[in-house]
Amino acid sequence: MALAIGLIVILIAWVIMPKRIKQLCGLLVVVTIIYGINIKFIQGGMQSFSEFTTLMFLFTAIVGLLIFGMVLGLLKETSSSHASYLEKRDKIISFIVKWGGLYLLITFTFRLCIFLAYGANADAWDLSWIITKVYGTGVFVFCIGAYYYVKSYSKER
Repeated sequence: MALAIGLIVILIAWVIMPKRIKQLCGLLVVVTIIYGINIKFIQGGMQSFSEFTTLMFLFTAIVGLLIFGMVLGLLKETSSSHASYLEKRDKIISFIVKWGGLYLLITFTFRLCIFLAYGANADAWDLSWIITKVYGTGVFVFCIGAYYYVKSYSKER
């Protein structure tokens, strides 16, 4: 059931997203498939942790691009004019650049601290990736929500 709902959402996103994002998303899907075939058949199915993290990065990039494309498509459909669409699109891109850059900075700093705390070896770097994926994203999303909550609360006063 969840797979069917996911496929329907993906198809809707694909229909309403802009053409350039469709092309980029299609390219990412092809790269992910080629990379998966490379791991499965060319390397004999043996997968290292770094290959796993690369595959997870590609999957997250595809999902993020689908969501971004769907949001832009919905903005275009619901905007009253092209100028209002461009204004809303620029605000969303500004938000993504600002918070995305901050997320990268915080995540890398967090990974570096975990890496140094656990002995500065390859296993510590892998452990830091797992910890930042499990806890870092949720904490960062909470921080964004708290920031906007406090910002809206302070405007009311």
